Amino acid sequence: MDRRPAAMLPYLHRMDPNLAVFVAAATLFVALATLLLGLFVWLRADMRRIESRTDRRFDRLEARLAAVEHGQAKLEGLLEGLREAIAGRVRQAAE
Repeated sequence: MDRRPAAMLPYLHRMDPNLAVFVAAATLFVALATLLLGLFVWLRADMRRIESRTDRRFDRLEARLAAVEHGQAKLEGLLEGLREAIAGRVRQAAE
């Protein structure tokens, strides 16, 4: 008797029905497990891609915030100087 799978096809009708159900269920389980594993791997890679893109965006936002804070500090210094100049002119005009 030839043991290759194609040669076994004529003998499958003699297979025990319980064994046939078990083989079908096992095949379905393996296919589903493979599908889920592939899905989890794909989702993990997608999450890493989204995480790296989000990290880059936060880095750019932090750089922009630092630039705005620097500009704000510069403006506060200029305004303080302007207040002092105005206060000095008011004192000089009052004298």
